Amino acid sequence: MFRLVPVLIILFCSSCSFLAGSIYGIKSPKKLNQTEIASQAKKYNIPLENSFELDTAYFFEHLKSFDQKRYFQQINNHSQALQSLFFDKDGRLQVFYINCYAGGFPNLAWNKEGQFNSFPPKPQAPLDSLLDLQTLSRYLIPLPTTKPQNKISADYTIVVFWNRMMNRQTKHLIQLVQENAGKAKDQHVQLLYVNTDNLMATN
Repeated sequence: MFRLVPVLIILFCSSCSFLAGSIYGIKSPKKLNQTEIASQAKKYNIPLENSFELDTAYFFEHLKSFDQKRYFQQINNHSQALQSLFFDKDGRLQVFYINCYAGGFPNLAWNKEGQFNSFPPKPQAPLDSLLDLQTLSRYLIPLPTTKPQNKISADYTIVVFWNRMMNRQTKHLIQLVQENAGKAKDQHVQLLYVNTDNLMATN
């Protein structure tokens, strides 16, 4: 059952209807090679030097290591197609955004209550202890264009999970996160972009 979570994300989200997928602009899941990921990244104004591919072991190794009944909701949250995770300088998750909690139609309403009007944005999805930045980093596969990350500890590291499958919803989230990061002022912010198409296409 849990093997299907990445593919059936729309069915599992109360705010997203599978039948309305075409209205949301959702495409069928498709595996991409790194050249295709880079090509898609350019369409969404994603800097290639900060781009990664998510190893499918993130789900099948890390998330499946937890008790599947006890942590069903948390695992489901961390399996979603679109995510924005804000980690503090110690690598702890402080703010968590996922598509299922966004609501909105025909576009996901990430900022419906002005959460992104200040930095860091106000919390959306519930926080948990299933993931920290150090753990997530083990599952990030660099693209040929990815540059070594700055070793200076950032006040915030923002990780955006994106994919071609979610199409224009991906574009909207990335634009909003980038604009929000610009409001950080004197805080050092590191933005990482992680493509999840291959995980979404795994069944």
